[in-house]
Amino acid sequence: MDLKGVFWRFAVAYVGLTILASIVIRLLGLSSNSGFTVAVLIGSVMWPCLEFGKRNKRYFTAQEKNVVVASFAAFNIALQGLVGIAVIPSSQMENLSIFLAIFLIFGLIHAAIIYFFVGLVKKQLVKQGVIAGE
Repeated sequence: MDLKGVFWRFAVAYVGLTILASIVIRLLGLSSNSGFTVAVLIGSVMWPCLEFGKRNKRYFTAQEKNVVVASFAAFNIALQGLVGIAVIPSSQMENLSIFLAIFLIFGLIHAAIIYFFVGLVKKQLVKQGVIAGE
């Protein structure tokens, strides 16, 4: 599996799980919760990274890890931005600076979560004996 495959698995998982979580939240009558968003993000990060390690019998090099983290974070931020813009009522556009500040904060938090879990997957693969530890 190459990095392009890792990215596409992340993108499909993230969009699919986001839609599924939204449906489940609505069906159960729950209020929207950032816990669901983070759970979706973590699962979407871990699955393609685990698959990469298992299929290639190695983990990302430092340069590959940077590409993976940056591409996952960029996709995450772009999707969050599109959803955020779509749900902001036109009457609230004067509060755009507040939206952008919150968007930036959550983008940085999500990037940190992505970085952490990409690293955690390597530890899991080493622990399972799938790849050699360094």
